[in-house]
Amino acid sequence: MNNLRYFHIAWWICFAFICGCSILNSKDDKIALVIGSEKISIVTLKDDLEFIFDGINIANSFKEEAFRKSLLKQIIDHYLILEYGNKNGIKLSENEFQAAMKVINNDYIEESAFREALIRGYVDQSQWQRRFRERLLVKKIIKIVTENIAPPEYDEIKEYYTTNHNLFTFPQTIKFRQIVTSTKKEAGDLKKQLQQKKNQMSKLAKKYSIAPEAREGGIVNWVAENNLEESMAKAVFNLPVGKISPVIKTPYGYHIFEVISIRPGGRIALHQVLSEIKTKILDKRKQSFCNQWVNRLRKKITIHVYDDVLDSLEFCK
Repeated sequence: MNNLRYFHIAWWICFAFICGCSILNSKDDKIALVIGSEKISIVTLKDDLEFIFDGINIANSFKEEAFRKSLLKQIIDHYLILEYGNKNGIKLSENEFQAAMKVINNDYIEESAFREALIRGYVDQSQWQRRFRERLLVKKIIKIVTENIAPPEYDEIKEYYTTNHNLFTFPQTIKFRQIVTSTKKEAGDLKKQLQQKKNQMSKLAKKYSIAPEAREGGIVNWVAENNLEESMAKAVFNLPVGKISPVIKTPYGYHIFEVISIRPGGRIALHQVLSEIKTKILDKRKQSFCNQWVNRLRKKITIHVYDDVLDSLEFCK
């Protein structure tokens, strides 16, 4: 939850910076795109493009025809969806907007942090809210357009499970303890102590190991073979439970291993991932439908691109 909170704080601040940059550097407000009844100014378009690239300078890349075409397609698709919503009376209610704002304000960000972002970015709250409303409205339109798409039947889910069996298998994992030293002599001395007194691995790891998990008694929790360095994996995955390994040299130093427990690999049962697979198939189906739907909108809704205006577009350095 904390990671999400900081992500949203960064997102708000980033947005504020972008808007501020666009406003301070715009020389005029010529129309760059016309999509149906919507006229998109060069200022708004610049703001959209810089937002997509999260503040990265795209001045040189935008001059390349293929790159510009790809970017404009994203922007045009966005406004095509909004135009469809406008023509079909799909609106975002104030209650829907306030509910979404409440989630952000309550869960992720303090009001003072948002206010600071606005001041630093030279952008007022209404500008941020306009973009946020658009994002919510696009999401609502897509949800309405795709709501009648049928979910997959059981046989289709089962076929996906069978065909993509590698997605639902898990490898053998082990829990082990290790002592790591920087010299072979030190590791050898510790190995002798372990031979003389059993059950001392944890105590010696805490006292002598240079590995990060030393304070936990050298315990490394549940790792798969392909997640370990090759020489470590070869040594530890061939070691029986409870047996102390010889001194093993790896790129990290000299190791003594003890396997504590083994979890065999296997396959997740279909009933455990039924809902997950159903969602995957349905999302893919919706995405395919949306791509075709937006292509149809392109043929129905008038689109004008003013290349001379786009050529005059300048970005923040």
